[in-house]
Amino acid sequence: MHSITARFLQFRKKQQIFALSLLITTSLLIVSVSGNLEIDQSKTLSTKLGIQIPNDKTPRLNLETNEYSLGEEETFDVSYPDLRTLTARCVYISEKGYFFLENAIADTANFTQAGEMVDNHMIPLLTENFAAPTDIDNNGKIVLLFANLPGVGGYFSPSTYLSYGEIVYMNSGSGSIPYPTLVHELQHLVSRGYDYEEKIWFNEGCSVFSEYLYDLSLGSGEDYGVFSPRDVSLLYWNYENASQVTDYAAAGSFISYLYDQYGGANLSAIYQASDNGVKLHSSNAIMHVLNSYYPDLTFERLYLDWIIASLIDREYVGDNRAYYFELFDSYPNAYRYPELSGTRIHYPYEATPEIYPWASSLYLFRNFENPGEVNITIEIPENSQSHKFGVNILKKIVKDEKVSYNINTFIFSPENISQGYHESFNATAESCERFFLSISHIDGGEGGYYWDIPSEELDVEFSIMVTSNLPNISSETTNTTSTPVSFDLSLFFLIIGGFIFIIRRRK
Repeated sequence: MHSITARFLQFRKKQQIFALSLLITTSLLIVSVSGNLEIDQSKTLSTKLGIQIPNDKTPRLNLETNEYSLGEEETFDVSYPDLRTLTARCVYISEKGYFFLENAIADTANFTQAGEMVDNHMIPLLTENFAAPTDIDNNGKIVLLFANLPGVGGYFSPSTYLSYGEIVYMNSGSGSIPYPTLVHELQHLVSRGYDYEEKIWFNEGCSVFSEYLYDLSLGSGEDYGVFSPRDVSLLYWNYENASQVTDYAAAGSFISYLYDQYGGANLSAIYQASDNGVKLHSSNAIMHVLNSYYPDLTFERLYLDWIIASLIDREYVGDNRAYYFELFDSYPNAYRYPELSGTRIHYPYEATPEIYPWASSLYLFRNFENPGEVNITIEIPENSQSHKFGVNILKKIVKDEKVSYNINTFIFSPENISQGYHESFNATAESCERFFLSISHIDGGEGGYYWDIPSEELDVEFSIMVTSNLPNISSETTNTTSTPVSFDLSLFFLIIGGFIFIIRRRK
């Protein structure tokens, strides 16, 4: 199923700021943050953890060696738009690749440049941060087929890998070379060589992140933005969401967070992690590596810290390294998180939503009535109290034109889950302009597809009530005008109609 992938939405920073300033709010501040985290990024970490790194020159299957000469023709089976057989010619040979072009396409692309990008940027960055490509056909190169593949930017086929060796398929119907798509699919090839059972969220997240790494190698990766997820399960892949790129956004953001917090050496160790000869996947691989440095760290806490960083990254000023991205900018997700400057919130707000495992419901509350008394109540119904929940409350404090955040994270335990969470504060007295609230369902296995979600993790829900003193408004009137800051379909179409996205769809 890894052959079915899609292009992650990428925003250039200038496009983001321009679009946000016009359509969302002029109140968002871009604040530069800095900080250093001393992390052991020893190159010998794989040895310390007992990781077995395969020799990329040792074939794992007894495939016939496929070596080609310039101009030689070969037949290939492709899957898009339908299964068909085509003939392609070898138009360029680089140190690490055979470049084939479908005979029906004129040779207008710069394959010399493509070879330089593959040899000197893509393969080295994948090797350094993930692992080296395998060489099961023992020819020392990857076959890159450029063909007319309508509807996709490119794809990688695990079944073709087993039959013919290392090959990726790229859409070149327009005569151009989609470089971000190419490095995305090359990561899938590398992943297949090391772990054919890797969870799709981690695999796709690494492919999305490889696009960032590619731009970093060219000196432009800082232009990327990552996005705060809402109502999207990080660990369980939903193709319906994937078609809207929300799953890709979440997975790419989380892998970016791992790299940003712990470095490329640790990301590579996670990618290759095993325990007593058994390959580890997903969250188990992540914690196997990170617990060697931080024995008390849990994946639940790591997940909740990532949610915090994804929400307040650009405004956070402080010394807690877990609360911001160093290399990237995180933006509220316009698909799921509308914040128009003219929106006014009325209280009370009440809801009892269902929530998938490893998903978060995100809220923003503001415009409190003087004297600004705010009450927050979160309760877990009895039929959901066997599950784990985490709560983040992020109060934005503005004093003397300086912004800071008061952050509180609360994880329900079996002992306190029946009591719920209750907090009252005076927003005026605390100079609290607004607060973010995230409620996360933080259990349910190590991931897979939506149909892999354990039945006991479905129909899980929580209830939320937020009130602010409204002395002149009756409860009946308030209820009829209640407007939560959450996803609204009409607003979604309004916002998306104003954005200009660069979308490269891949399968």
